[in-house]
Amino acid sequence: MFMLSLYRKIGFVCCLLFVCSTITAQTENAIDETKTFHSWTAWLGIDTSYELFDNFTVELSNQFRFDQNLTSFKSNFTQISGTYKLDDIINNIRKKRDQQKTKNSWRIGGGYRYVIRDRYSQNTQRVYADLTFKPHIEALKDVLELGFRNRYQHDFTWNRQRSRTLWRSKMSVKFPLKVETRDPFKDKKQKLDLTPFFAAEYFYQFHYEGNQGSRYRFQTGLSFELPNLLMVSENKRIITFKYAFQHSLNDDPEADHIIALLYSFSF
Repeated sequence: MFMLSLYRKIGFVCCLLFVCSTITAQTENAIDETKTFHSWTAWLGIDTSYELFDNFTVELSNQFRFDQNLTSFKSNFTQISGTYKLDDIINNIRKKRDQQKTKNSWRIGGGYRYVIRDRYSQNTQRVYADLTFKPHIEALKDVLELGFRNRYQHDFTWNRQRSRTLWRSKMSVKFPLKVETRDPFKDKKQKLDLTPFFAAEYFYQFHYEGNQGSRYRFQTGLSFELPNLLMVSENKRIITFKYAFQHSLNDDPEADHIIALLYSFSF
């Protein structure tokens, strides 16, 4: 019972961190919208993932970003990351204590990113660590999926002239659907994933002059699985379209309207 109580408390803390940070953003960083500069940004990316061994997945990503209302190159990054599912470890502990298996999902992860920026900016690097919690709600298991992620992130340049450390709290809601299609070449039915989603994220920056909220981001979109036509491989391939609104929380506020097209596949 002690471990069950501990897991529930940790999950509650993850949720509470997100809620508190969001409230803080609204109460401590009120901004005059008439002074906000708005612009459009585009993200185009591809990523692939592979389960290296049980419960551990590695992912390689590459993404181009454009700003200045889609007219100017902003950055290109390559990222490698890893994620480990803690579910088996947690359930083994619960089994030794004669407790039922939990259907909640816990993951830890981390990654490294190298960012090539425009000619006016220095290239940067990023290292980060994640803790992700996905609660299982039996009554809603076929309707929606909740997710909470907390990330500790550090960005820096080679010469250390610029650095930034952030804490990011994110909540996501997915609505998993199944769409049935027919493969005209194999004359059989396929069930494909179709997932509308919504997410909210708050960025909190650590600074020697005083910690403060950095920005917040809302996003919504749609992910759908591509049918496996004329392909030998059964690997899952997913296209994601999304729109995000991002607002900075400083004295010269900026708001970005982000449109993104992402392609991902797994082995």
